[in-house]
Amino acid sequence: MSKNIENVQPLRKKEDISTVQYFLRQGTYGSRNSLIFLIGINTGLRCIDIISLKVGTVRTNKMPFVIEQKTSKKRQVNLQGIAKEIDDYILEQGFTSDNDYLFPSRKENITEKIKVKGCFPVVNNKVLDDSNYSKLHFEYNFIYQHRISLNSMILPLKKAKHGHITVKGFYRVITKVGEQMNRSDLGTHTMRKTFGYHFYRQTNDIMLLSHILNHSSPSITARYIGITDDEINKNLTNFRLG
Repeated sequence: MSKNIENVQPLRKKEDISTVQYFLRQGTYGSRNSLIFLIGINTGLRCIDIISLKVGTVRTNKMPFVIEQKTSKKRQVNLQGIAKEIDDYILEQGFTSDNDYLFPSRKENITEKIKVKGCFPVVNNKVLDDSNYSKLHFEYNFIYQHRISLNSMILPLKKAKHGHITVKGFYRVITKVGEQMNRSDLGTHTMRKTFGYHFYRQTNDIMLLSHILNHSSPSITARYIGITDDEINKNLTNFRLG
């Protein structure tokens, strides 16, 4: 179950960012997971907009326009600071088309033969019935809906195409990292909040940050990135004109 946005915190310390990057790099999909995170903390894009990127969008253009799925607004994204990491990743992955998703799911198209036993199909020697249907219904939805009473029948089934990693999939990745760090406040919004927090700390420009994140007001932005009134007032202590 995903966390409420309010329960997800930015990574306020640079060493915490490095630790998250270290854990994300581990495993078969370490390159993919770490680049999703790197783009997130350097752009403030929502997770859904990052995982939906295609190779052709960023291969040659490091200032691409992205249509935000939540707001339907067009936003230009500056990827020039992480251009090398993006180019190295694309080269490493060996994509065959600019239309490929930059962050593919680990699930692939597979054509299988499924044996029907009674009125339920048998998958990997397990009868697919009501007890385990909910777990496998995405992969085997068609065969389940078209059950027929035949004791021996072989049916070909082509699994649905899985394009990019899902938000839920990356949520599992980032929360596992949180467990490894003994933190319960990491989620998909960690990337966007981390970008916002450090952008504000470097610029003190909450108005510009609010515009970048497409928030309706600076107060929403301050609350979103975890900036308190005390921190804002501290920055104004030595400010004077005239």
